[in-house]
Amino acid sequence: MNGDECLFFPRLGAMTLDTIERAKYFGQRNVRSCGFCRLRNGRSVTRKARRQNPALIKLLFGWATKETHVQIQISQRAKARAKLLRHGWNYKRRCRLMDFADKCLVPIHDLPPTMFHGLLHFERLHLFFINYCTYLMELLSCMVVKQKYALTNEYVRRCLSPVQRPYHWSYPC
Repeated sequence: MNGDECLFFPRLGAMTLDTIERAKYFGQRNVRSCGFCRLRNGRSVTRKARRQNPALIKLLFGWATKETHVQIQISQRAKARAKLLRHGWNYKRRCRLMDFADKCLVPIHDLPPTMFHGLLHFERLHLFFINYCTYLMELLSCMVVKQKYALTNEYVRRCLSPVQRPYHWSYPC
C-alpha cells in the first residue's frame, strides 16, 4: 500500500458495546467522554486534546476510591475525584478490567500507551452517523433566529425519511 507499513493484530476475543454501555462499562463520565483523549473544559473542542495517561488515571482512581480519615488524604482524594471528572472519568464506576485482566491484554510497545490497551474504541454507527448528526443539528439550531423556528422545523421534518418523522427539532439555545 504505497510503501506504508501495516500492523495487524490477532483478535482473541471481542466485546460489542453500544455507546451507552461502553461509557458505563469502562467507567467514563458520560457518552461524550473519550478513553483516548482528555475532555476539554472551556476551550474549543476542535483543538487537539492531550492523550489520557493510563498510569496517571490508575493512580487517580486509587486515590479517589481510597478509604481514609486523615485530612491530607481526604484533600488528596477530593482533588483526584475532581481531576478524574475533568478528564472524563467517573470514579464511582471504576472498570476493573485492568485489575483482573491486565496480564491478558497485550500492550503494543510501538504505539503510545492507551487505556485498557485500546479496547475502548467507538463503533462507527453511533459515533459518526448518529452522534455527529445530533451534535451538528444542535449547533445549527443555535444559529436559527427564533422568528424562523417554525419554518426551519418544517424543513427539517421534510428532510427526514417517513420512519424518522416523529423527530421534533428542538431549539436548545
